[in-house]
Amino acid sequence: MLHDMLQRIHTTRSRFLTSALLAIALLHVSVTAQVRTKDVAEKELSFAEAVEAAKSAYEAGKFGKAMTMLQQAMQLARKAIRTKILAAMPAAPEGFERIEPKKEDDAEVNPFGALVMGAVPIEQKYRAKEGRGSLEVQTHIDSPLVKMMAIAFSTASMNPKLEVIKYGAHKGMLEEQGKDRLKLTIVLFDKHAITVDAQGISDEQLFKIFDQKFVDTIAAIVQ
Repeated sequence: MLHDMLQRIHTTRSRFLTSALLAIALLHVSVTAQVRTKDVAEKELSFAEAVEAAKSAYEAGKFGKAMTMLQQAMQLARKAIRTKILAAMPAAPEGFERIEPKKEDDAEVNPFGALVMGAVPIEQKYRAKEGRGSLEVQTHIDSPLVKMMAIAFSTASMNPKLEVIKYGAHKGMLEEQGKDRLKLTIVLFDKHAITVDAQGISDEQLFKIFDQKFVDTIAAIVQ
């Protein structure tokens, strides 16, 4: 009987000890699982710093980091180009209003646009205060579309709806796209392009807005 009592005490003690050890283990897991894993925000690098970081990473054989830094530098360059191009856009013509671009158009929130400069055009839109008039201007940087445009320029003389326009060292093409609709395409340095889809204005008005001064200004930004 005494033996049975001692056995029960031993068993109870063993269970208590096991439970206590399990509780301590679970507490330890719980504590270690609560370690914060969110990274501290990294300092935003300038363009020069990003390029220098890419160079240092490349020389150290850290090619992945070098690519990341170059992508950041490209994003900063595109952001600067976008800011300057939008600032150079003409004021809204009489009877129109300028629509402020959405932030979503920026490469800052479009990683693919940062990788391929011409993938996401820089847009500026205008709309008529009354009626259906509109202007949509897109600037394509290092765009593969420019090579395709060369074909249209070469065959423009055979299309009565196309007219080639000279902008000094650059060239443009005006296309009638139906009633009251025009499309102006301007090619810069054979690698960049500006397209203007217009509705509700004449060709004379269009050329007054997007004149030689405008083209020279944009060319100076993207060269």
